[in-house]
Parts: sequence; C-alpha cells; structure tokens
Amino acid sequence: MAERKLRMAVPIKGWLVNPRRWSVKNILNLAEIGEYYKEGKDVHFKSSDPEIEVIPVRASDVPYFLNASLFDIGITGTDLIREGDTSDSNLEYICDLGCRFCKFKR
Repeated sequence: MAERKLRMAVPIKGWLVNPRRWSVKNILNLAEIGEYYKEGKDVHFKSSDPEIEVIPVRASDVPYFLNASLFDIGITGTDLIREGDTSDSNLEYICDLGCRFCKFKR
C-alpha cells in the first residue's frame, strides 16, 4: 500500500505569494519543494518532492482546512488564525516567515 503524501496548503495569491525576497513562493523555491505556475487564470503548484502534495488555496481558508484535517500543514497569515473561528482548534503556530508587516499611519 502506498504511503499517504504530506498535504500542504499554500496561499494562491496576495502578499504571501508576491515576488519579494521572503514570499512563500520564494521560500518554497529555495527549499526545493517546487514552484508556482499559471495555466490560464488558474494558479497551480508543481512539487519536486513526490512525498509532498502542495495545493494553492485562499489564505483565509487555510485555518479552516487545517482544522478539518484536510491538510497536514499550511501557510497563512497569523491575523487570519487570530480572527477566524478557531476556538475548538488544534492549530499549532510554528514560526513567523516575516513575509509582511503592517504599518499604521497617523
């Protein structure tokens, strides 16, 4: 019987994917996990590791998908985890990737 792949949810668009130095897109490329590509208007992810299945989803959906055990690991903003209904959650915060910082202006 084939072993189950690790399922990873990654943002499909937004600041976490923009081509900046520490975007999720670049981090996954540097880690040699794979790369994003476009097919028409759709965004896909090609994994270079046969044991990892990376699926682009809306960043706001990542906490819910993880909570429902549809994915094993995911990348999203900490604000989405704090603001979402995760009161009965088993989500675990691992680290800050430093992709985006919020600045307030007076």
